[in-house]
Amino acid sequence: MKQHQLESKYSSLLLDPNFIKLELLYQKPNIFNALRLAHREIRHSNFLGWLLDPNQTHGLGTKFLKLVLSDILLDERAKDVSVTSIGKLKLEKARVFREWKNIDILIKMENLVVVFENKIWSGEGNRQLERYKETIDKEFRDSKKVFVFLTPYGLEASMNEAYVNYSYARIVSILQLITSSYHEAISPSVMVYLNDYIETIKTNFMGNGEVNNLAREVYLNHKELFDFILNHTPNPLNELQNYFSKKLGSFGWVRKTCQKNYVRFLPQSLQDVIPNNSSAWKNEAFLFEFLIKTDSIVFYFTIAPGDEKTRATLRAALQQFDQNDMDPTEQYICFYWFPKELKDIETFCHDELALDRYFHDFLEEVNKVVRKAEGLILEHKEVLRAIY
Repeated sequence: MKQHQLESKYSSLLLDPNFIKLELLYQKPNIFNALRLAHREIRHSNFLGWLLDPNQTHGLGTKFLKLVLSDILLDERAKDVSVTSIGKLKLEKARVFREWKNIDILIKMENLVVVFENKIWSGEGNRQLERYKETIDKEFRDSKKVFVFLTPYGLEASMNEAYVNYSYARIVSILQLITSSYHEAISPSVMVYLNDYIETIKTNFMGNGEVNNLAREVYLNHKELFDFILNHTPNPLNELQNYFSKKLGSFGWVRKTCQKNYVRFLPQSLQDVIPNNSSAWKNEAFLFEFLIKTDSIVFYFTIAPGDEKTRATLRAALQQFDQNDMDPTEQYICFYWFPKELKDIETFCHDELALDRYFHDFLEEVNKVVRKAEGLILEHKEVLRAIY
């Protein structure tokens, strides 16, 4: 595209009324976006727990709790309680707990317990839903129970027979009903929170917020210009993958099998110690990894599926480190979990010196952990070499 054509198309974009409106909407204050809470699971659980608690300061009383329960109890999996019994419940005495025995939201009412497991973008942990149900069945033997699996799109739970699959779309519908029906009784500050939350869910989860709809229209009207810009825009994920691949050598690490968004490596000393007898990657049984995501980069290390003696030896060597539930099937046994949040990285992702300053402390900590893990594995090198 020639320069005068580019300038003409850019001018047309700036004069587009929809683009002007989109720009104003995007700049409109939203408490959830301002605090970067839109994609944080725990923050959504906190806010929903606040709304569900009739004794909190929102002034909604039992309205939100009653409507959510009425919606959930229509599902056949809520077999312990009929929706017609809601009128008999003393909802005003409901007690709402956050993170009780790691359960996201627990609501206790007389002889009824309602459990919410909230998943935004993460998957279920190993037997997580099963363990929560076992805990509730044991702790509240004489209570009726309802289990809810809340996700952006109402995904099916692994324990589909026991958990009601519930979506944020339903949460939005109920909040919109409340704001339209009770707006005169809701304080202005709470109304701002509710409207901000509705728009946050619609924009980030459902993709049908006002901002989304305008953005689609503006893109279609100026597609050639946007496609040209996108084709010439640096990709921060690619830039970071190249950066971390280059940094391996400065720590004495050797680049191993890498894929999109993953940089994997081994220290030089483990090159002839770790067996190549796995069914993953290029048969490497163990690797250190950087996972590059849009909002963070995470360091951890992984034992791959394969020879069980190799896996047992490595697992014993690394027992000082905490395991994480990245792979609930345990085909991949993942240790440690050290994230670094990425902020405004696109503005300097092409500048190696700026990236060195930004990641200095993160890489120093990673180096310490790698050296510790390396030493522990080397203590088992004779066993591993015998397998190798």
